[in-house]
Amino acid sequence: MGFSTVAGFLIILITVVAIFGVFLHVVVTDLKELGRFYRYIPEKSKFEIVNVYAKGLTSNTYELSVIVKNTGSKTLKCDEFSILVDGEIVNCTSNVTKLYPLKSADFYCGEIYGDVNSSHRLLVVSEDGVKVFYQFEVR
Repeated sequence: MGFSTVAGFLIILITVVAIFGVFLHVVVTDLKELGRFYRYIPEKSKFEIVNVYAKGLTSNTYELSVIVKNTGSKTLKCDEFSILVDGEIVNCTSNVTKLYPLKSADFYCGEIYGDVNSSHRLLVVSEDGVKVFYQFEVR
């Protein structure tokens, strides 16, 4: 009697360990696959140009202020934005270092050559390559 109780207990214990091992292997494999899936989907930024102020300084130069709002869920670094006016990169500074979701940043671009009452094209590019176009007029 004593031998069959010990043998039965060992058989049940080995079965439980084997079932747990198979279950653990399946769960770990699924989690690895899920991790690979999410790792290769890059999170894209989303933003919009809220307003552009272009004020003439002289007859052929103006200053530019661009207000950008982060409409996505990713925090953006303001120093990694590129701002192009009529196809040329302009140096700009921003009032914040990071642009958090649903917040706005003001990019100030100093003296840019262009006539007053002229129309220009603006392109803002984020750190991961998302582009937003805008057309403005110097006042």
